[in-house]
Amino acid sequence: MKKIGVALLGLGVVGGGTYEILTTKREYIKANDGVDIEVKAVLERNLDRCKELGIDEAIIAKDIDEILSNPDIHVVAEFFGGVEPARTFLIKALEAGKSIVTANKEMFSKSWVDLERAGATRGAGLYFEASCVGGVPIIRTLTDAMQGNHITSLKGIVNGTTNYILSRMSDEGVDYATCLKSAQELGYAEANPTADVDGFDSITKTAFCPHLLTKRECPSARFIVRASQT
Repeated sequence: MKKIGVALLGLGVVGGGTYEILTTKREYIKANDGVDIEVKAVLERNLDRCKELGIDEAIIAKDIDEILSNPDIHVVAEFFGGVEPARTFLIKALEAGKSIVTANKEMFSKSWVDLERAGATRGAGLYFEASCVGGVPIIRTLTDAMQGNHITSLKGIVNGTTNYILSRMSDEGVDYATCLKSAQELGYAEANPTADVDGFDSITKTAFCPHLLTKRECPSARFIVRASQT
């Protein structure tokens, strides 16, 4: 049976949830997919969080270099958020021949070229499906399942937070401040909602489209390239 060692960078809500899934579903994945995925290391400064998740102290790495030098680790999954140190750590991982998984759309959209270049040096995999649409497999569908299609446009709700706010303002006549507060209480908007309400999250997401579609001559993608650079 194929064995895959995984390192997790960050154990917040998503990172911690990933750890729990990989550990509690390990036997299920082995039985159904014929692959044994084991968390070999975690990089997390909050030791209380590690204790909360019941993580063995032996797999808590002191730094990224400890992870990169471990030959039993094949995949590095990042959950830090923000551009740095995520970008630097993932480039180092790719250059060390380790595939990466990230949901960090801001970092990925700003560092795509550098990440691809680093991965190409050792043939490492670059996986970012979870960075858009809450992990719905739209990116793999576009790149793998629709090679024979000529895609002319993409339509959808680009940012759920602003969609919620604008829908309530339009449909119910509720003022912006009230809608924003409600979105924060419901967990749609962050305590600092700047990325959503100022459009940065939408720009980051649309930056993915040119990389995925311009080689396939998608007019919408060419438009998005210009829009994302303004």
